[in-house]
Amino acid sequence: WLVGPLTQVFSLAAVAMTGRLIAACTLAIGWTVLSRSIGLPSRATVVSAGLFAFLSQLGSFSGEWLLDGFESKVPAWGFGLAAIGLWIRGTLNVCPGWMAAAGIACGIGAMLHPVVGGWIAVCICMVWSFDWTLQRRSSGPSGALKPIIGILAFSLATILVALPGLIPAIIMVLDRSLSNQERELASFIQV
Repeated sequence: WLVGPLTQVFSLAAVAMTGRLIAACTLAIGWTVLSRSIGLPSRATVVSAGLFAFLSQLGSFSGEWLLDGFESKVPAWGFGLAAIGLWIRGTLNVCPGWMAAAGIACGIGAMLHPVVGGWIAVCICMVWSFDWTLQRRSSGPSGALKPIIGILAFSLATILVALPGLIPAIIMVLDRSLSNQERELASFIQV
């Protein structure tokens, strides 16, 4: 839906190369947002990105072609990494605005690739829950409203932005027009 119409105007090779460039840039931006959020200096950001690239080229980790292909999971990971970085900033500043921005980034990631973006959202919510529980134990229940507003802003933004990708994914999962044997074969091939 996003790039298919471009293949009617430009060559498949041109669309693929442009898509790879955009996807790689999105991944690099996400990596940079995350690294800045955890305070990595520029040199460490470049070294860690190089190490990541090297390790990802050693093998196919569950089909993750993050640097060689033009698949929806590449920009989804870029937006997911940015979401994690923005979430960290929101947590450190106790700022629902940063959490909403993290939700928008995560929602875009989930819209592009529901599995990647969805799991990133689940992980962020799990970490938030663990962190919130620890904070409540140490400081008591007072002041707990702002973090709750932040995670609600994150969750709502994620879900709303992800809907254009989630709705077709859910429809496809619930589709029963194929026989069970054909569905199992399709799942086997995909996985």
